[in-house]
Amino acid sequence: MEIDSDTVEKLREIYEYSTFVTLSHDRKDGKIRGSNKLVHNCDIAVEVKEGVATTTKNRFKQKGMEFKVF
Repeated sequence: MEIDSDTVEKLREIYEYSTFVTLSHDRKDGKIRGSNKLVHNCDIAVEVKEGVATTTKNRFKQKGMEFKVF
């Protein structure tokens, strides 16, 4: 299912006490595919590489926190 950032904003208004998880795909050059608007509006952004999730944006704690995924 493809949902753009405007739709996510509308859903956040309707379901203000809910948490949303969105997934974005990186291009070969490392930039996010599509609009960066989703990343700008999120509280936490996580990048997963080789089984390790690293926070690249975190409004609640420091960025750069690492977690083993696999």
